[in-house]
Amino acid sequence: MRRFRVYRLRHLVLGLIFLTLVASASVLQVRALIEPVSLTLTVVGIGTIVVPLLAYELSTLVSTLGQSSYSVLFPQPILDPNAPALKKWEKTMRPYTIDTGRDLFKDLKDAKDKADKAKRIAQIINDYLESRKAGVSESLCSYDSSGYYLCVTERRNKNGFEETWLKWAKWPKETVSMALIGMKDVTAPSVRVTSPNGRESWEAGEVRSIEWTASDNHRVNRIDIFYSTNNGRSWQIITTGSSNAGSHSWRIPNTPSSDCLIKVVAYDAAGNSGSDTSDRAFTIRARAFSLTVVVKDLKTGSAVAGASVYLDGLYKGSTDRNGRLVISNVAQGSHTVKVTKSGYNDGSQSVNLQSDTSITVYLTPISKTFSLTVVVKDLKTGSAVAGASVYLDGLYKGSTDRNGRLVISNVAQGSHTVKVTKSGYNDGSQSVNLQSDTSITVYLTPISKTFSLTVVVKDLKTGSAVAGASVYLDGSYKGTTDSNGRLVISNVSEGSHIVRASKSGYYDKSQTVAVSSNTSVTISLTRR
Repeated sequence: MRRFRVYRLRHLVLGLIFLTLVASASVLQVRALIEPVSLTLTVVGIGTIVVPLLAYELSTLVSTLGQSSYSVLFPQPILDPNAPALKKWEKTMRPYTIDTGRDLFKDLKDAKDKADKAKRIAQIINDYLESRKAGVSESLCSYDSSGYYLCVTERRNKNGFEETWLKWAKWPKETVSMALIGMKDVTAPSVRVTSPNGRESWEAGEVRSIEWTASDNHRVNRIDIFYSTNNGRSWQIITTGSSNAGSHSWRIPNTPSSDCLIKVVAYDAAGNSGSDTSDRAFTIRARAFSLTVVVKDLKTGSAVAGASVYLDGLYKGSTDRNGRLVISNVAQGSHTVKVTKSGYNDGSQSVNLQSDTSITVYLTPISKTFSLTVVVKDLKTGSAVAGASVYLDGLYKGSTDRNGRLVISNVAQGSHTVKVTKSGYNDGSQSVNLQSDTSITVYLTPISKTFSLTVVVKDLKTGSAVAGASVYLDGSYKGTTDSNGRLVISNVSEGSHIVRASKSGYYDKSQTVAVSSNTSVTISLTRR
């Protein structure tokens, strides 16, 4: 009866090799189906290897396959089928029952010679590797017509390893011999995070120790550590590939959050992994510094004691007699400082804190206020000027009434400038230092029209023109008369003026003239 059962293909190959070795070494007298040969294999991920199929040379195959995550052991077979340990062990076996329809015994018996046997074994192993590459897991229980069978089964031992065993016997005596042909670590490491494990408060920039314990049935090969600031929704790398030292020094990043977790992942040599995270969230605080606030009077530069200081809207205390207040444990970053004090306008200042810092806030005193009465008059006539526009420190305050008056209320104590404008007048201005209710008078000068004034100088007796006579207007020299005894004076303002003429050999003579248009005046001089 021929029957095949599906099991892991890799185990099949190892079983076939071991059967060949056992037959060659006469460990057990199973039919001599395979004579000792050397087998050349091309294994995916390993390369080309030469396997001498002799029991005492199995170390070559062990050392080669041991480079992968699958380690292989070849102890002496268990020859006593009635051993209590074997009976107990067989209860944990997990045989596979799906037929494959292939007789390996026949494949090998039909071989023409050693080379053909090696070729057939190589083909079996290549088929095995291809099926493994395709994701198919096959293993074999095979029976021949003479009653011999071999079978591959597996179990998990108390150390967490998955063992693969080769069984062979002569039916129906059921004298079973067994050998451990493979062992794979399938147990994940055990990990526990011990610090930070919840409710700690760590400051950004500090160096803290992440601590854990990790163990494995064989050994922990490497440690990866991660942190989260959003309660585990995403993770950032702290370190990978570290040794299982039990602690790792970590400089806390500037990522303030109260939902922080640490995750430690442990790997063994077989690639199994186990992980643990902090039991509860811990806090990363923003880095903190001290902020010294100095408060001074803007006008005098002196310290302002007893000023109330607020940081980001929260009251922090009042300044001492030196105008100072030191605020501790202020988080790194931007803040707003506000200072208040009776008798002063509030002061505020922004600061970007990256180290221990001192700032000075200047407060402006609140001045006393008074009333200022502005009276506007015509400079020439002394009469009130109604409707004049009044400005205080450049700001329009109103216009004068019919009495030329404007009262400005709530004017701060101190120096101010009053400016007055009115159509037909030159602008007028005046400075005032206000220390009480005050009244000032601003005189405006009318803007006069100008005309030409022609002065003619003659001899009183003869009536002839006097050339070269000097002419003065309101005491200012304006020039000399021409050959016709004439001098034209331009831009003479409207109103009364005094014209004087003088000439050697003549008596000086003055004359008053009212200018309201272009005017001509004749002055007659008397000879001496």
